[in-house]
Amino acid sequence: MSDKQDIEALYKNWCSAFQSVDAARMKRLFDQSFDGLIYQPEEVPDPMLTWDAIDKYWDAIPTVVGSIPEWRELISRVSVDGNSATVYLKLQTHIELIGPRATSRRTARNSWRPQGRQPVEAN
Repeated sequence: MSDKQDIEALYKNWCSAFQSVDAARMKRLFDQSFDGLIYQPEEVPDPMLTWDAIDKYWDAIPTVVGSIPEWRELISRVSVDGNSATVYLKLQTHIELIGPRATSRRTARNSWRPQGRQPVEAN
């Protein structure tokens, strides 16, 4: 498998874990020891730059998100350069939040930059 195929497989696994609101699986997809982590959820104004911040974020997600019944990719691109890769994603989602009037429907853009060579988790 090529580097680009490895990253595409990792990305598909990330999408699957995200859509199923599987926080434990999401967290396993990060290289927790990497010193240059950057994760930017669209609803958070500033990027998360440490494993501790990312870990706490994903621990909280299942208490806020009930389900994601719609996930439609509008654009996705994978770019690999040496030991670095960038994944760009624009998607349409419908997110069922936990609590009163708890629905979010939006188009979102996400950039996810996995660093180093992380193992690709099987679905």
